[in-house]
Amino acid sequence: MSLRYKRLKSSSHQVIKSSSHQVIKSSSHQVIKSSSHQVIKSSSHQANGRAMRSKRASRKQSLGCLRRGISLLEMLVVIGVVAILLALLIPAVQASREASRRVTCGSHLKQFGLAITNYESDHRVYPSLVHLRVCLLPYLDQSHVLKLIDFSATTDAEHNGRIRALLLPGSLCPTDPAPGMTAGVAATSYGNNYGTGLGFNGFFALGHGEDSNLTSSAMIRDGLSATIAMSEILHGDRTDHRLRVLWMTPLPFTDFEAFCQFCEQIPKNPTLFGYDGGSGERGVPWYNGAPGMGGYNHALPPNRPSCLNGGGYFAGLHTAASAHAGGVHSLFGDGHVRFIASAVDRRVWRDFGSRGP
Repeated sequence: MSLRYKRLKSSSHQVIKSSSHQVIKSSSHQVIKSSSHQVIKSSSHQANGRAMRSKRASRKQSLGCLRRGISLLEMLVVIGVVAILLALLIPAVQASREASRRVTCGSHLKQFGLAITNYESDHRVYPSLVHLRVCLLPYLDQSHVLKLIDFSATTDAEHNGRIRALLLPGSLCPTDPAPGMTAGVAATSYGNNYGTGLGFNGFFALGHGEDSNLTSSAMIRDGLSATIAMSEILHGDRTDHRLRVLWMTPLPFTDFEAFCQFCEQIPKNPTLFGYDGGSGERGVPWYNGAPGMGGYNHALPPNRPSCLNGGGYFAGLHTAASAHAGGVHSLFGDGHVRFIASAVDRRVWRDFGSRGP
């Protein structure tokens, strides 16, 4: 029993040992084989990925080398877009600047309105048409200019010449492209209303002769809010501009409306059609408010030519005009400023220019 048992025990040990060796060997072979397959597979994937990335990079580099600029079509599209933007932007900028200039122009007239009101409050009358600007100097903070004038002589005297070249603040409309100096003499863009052309019946009296009695607020029978005191004018600049020159008629007119019709139909570039301009300069010098110079009337609506009836300055159509599109700024007797259209009815415009019946 003991011998048989020993043999069985020995056999079982051998079987177990052999089986374990086989199992361990088989498992190790499988693990090694599986690991080697995974390593080889992972390595191949990495190699393929590097190859693909390298291929893509080389393709991008080749495309970048081939395309160094934009195409003609793209350039044309960009130019077209820029042109459209400029076409929209430039008019808007210009309109904005003109709106600012118009506000400034109206502000200049309001300053004159305050000065006129304060003068009338102190003296109980308005200044005369001819000497309006000189009288208003202290009320426009220009008293130092008044001290330069020798009143024992005329303002045109040689020793008063220094005031002729003084370009006072607020005397020019910023929209007017003409220079403020004409042959060394300063100009103004704002005229004083002396009537409708049918006599001196405007806001300001002439101050001598047939219209020597100075006006006051009580004499403005149509009311200060309905009567214009000042309006824009285009001052002379030594050119043949249709609205800057006083054009002379060949012969004096006896009919006022016929005279108005003749003057209104003067074409552009009048000198090319044989029209003759007068020797005077509108708005020059700044201190002279005489008719045709610093004075204007309401015979014709704004932005029409100005004419001399046979050459006489006091028998003329001295029209309001401006460089603004479509009209002029006008100062009313109560101090408010309104933009009056060039297409205003002639009868309404004349009513604005008259102090009343």
